[in-house]
Amino acid sequence: MKKSIFIFVLIFAVSILFITAQEKKSFGSKKTTQQQTTQQKTTQPQKKSFGTTAKTQETKTTSSKKKKTTAKMFKGYLVSLNGVMQGDYNLSKNEALQLAKAGSPIVLIDSKSKSGKIYFLVGQGGESMNQKVAHYAVYKKVAVSGWYKYVNRTRFIIVDFIENAE
Repeated sequence: MKKSIFIFVLIFAVSILFITAQEKKSFGSKKTTQQQTTQQKTTQPQKKSFGTTAKTQETKTTSSKKKKTTAKMFKGYLVSLNGVMQGDYNLSKNEALQLAKAGSPIVLIDSKSKSGKIYFLVGQGGESMNQKVAHYAVYKKVAVSGWYKYVNRTRFIIVDFIENAE
């Protein structure tokens, strides 16, 4: 009985030693990767510009690296969201201006898709594009260049520019 307890304690001690040795080994490797990344940051030349600090510039450069995707061109028709729900796909400039003032969304219906995908138009800072888009309601077809985003089953286009596509 005493022999089996001794063997159990010995196995337990060896397993604890093994686990702590693995943690120290992985902890040391994390330090080396952190040291390498800090060395890479310090070796890169920092851009200096008027009125900004180096820290904000690093975030700007990293965020600009993430946004290296190209903008897509979407062609379609501008309609009011209420009109789409009622089956009315016509929108005049006066109606569009009234809807924009009231805060009702003006959306783009894709002309390429058979199901008529609806895209909400959003500005670069997340603001609504209703006021700007309302002036293009005169045209039958518009082209919107921007970045596509799909969030919670809703399609958004972050608008870069919009123009007549007739």
